[in-house]
Amino acid sequence: MNDTLNVLLMSSRAEDVVSFLDHFAARDQLVEWLTQRPRDEPRVRVVDGDASVATVVIPTANSSGLLATRCVTEIFPGVKTILVEGKYGEDGHFNLPHNINVGLSLAAKGPSPWIVIASDDMIRMDGVEVLVSGLNAVDSTKYDTLFTEPDGVYHSMWSKLGPPSLARRLYWSSNRFGRLALAAERKFGVKVMDSFAKGWRALLGGRGYRHLSIASFGIVSRDFVRVSSGRPFNESFIAEAFDVELSLRLTRDPARYSFVRYRIGEDVGATLGMGFRRRLTVVAANALLNHLIESDPSRYFRAGYDYTGLLR
Repeated sequence: MNDTLNVLLMSSRAEDVVSFLDHFAARDQLVEWLTQRPRDEPRVRVVDGDASVATVVIPTANSSGLLATRCVTEIFPGVKTILVEGKYGEDGHFNLPHNINVGLSLAAKGPSPWIVIASDDMIRMDGVEVLVSGLNAVDSTKYDTLFTEPDGVYHSMWSKLGPPSLARRLYWSSNRFGRLALAAERKFGVKVMDSFAKGWRALLGGRGYRHLSIASFGIVSRDFVRVSSGRPFNESFIAEAFDVELSLRLTRDPARYSFVRYRIGEDVGATLGMGFRRRLTVVAANALLNHLIESDPSRYFRAGYDYTGLLR
């Protein structure tokens, strides 16, 4: 494993991420590197609380920091919470899906029929008692996942998996890093990517396959985590698109998901940022996502859906 490549990918400089992408001549090489990349083990902190209905898993950069503390004391007070701490930086091998899986595996050993996955940048709207009451009314043996009603800005929302629109290409072509990202997408055969399916942001995504997405806040059953051997998220991803990959699998069978009435907000990008550097790292994640979907489309699309046009 060439650790110089890891330093480039995890750098805070967009130019370094471009150098990382330039190193690979084809998608297969990039996918192999991502699959073999080591993963740092996170630090786990458990906050005791009621686990009769739900346990909350929160990935965070600082388990004692402002964001994590707000989650424990203001958003999910009194509920058992597992804080999984991992540092994003050039000197390590941060892996967000691995960190979440560590928390999920630990939560699945306990009594909670439901496990809540929440980013640390969530914002309180409804009290936690609304969530617990709603979860308690749903049979966890019937469903793998629950989405919230109403949907959020960046959770439980409808997304589209499809080719990028002309509007997106024009927008990204307006700056140097956007043009470099578009060139890397062509090199790695990125045919589809996930985008918002409603609102003005839907203009940046073209036609596509509509599905519900977990994103920053998700709810899965303990049984699903156990069936997944404690690792429902694909750990070849690093910090992007892993939630899309799982969301596609979770919503493939409409009979295996349902809804719960609960409102929660999010401060999108407060933890990992939303700048050009991150947009470039998304290229690598989308290359992996396309590889997985093309390798076994039946895992990701509803029965009867004709996906051939998307992957052509």
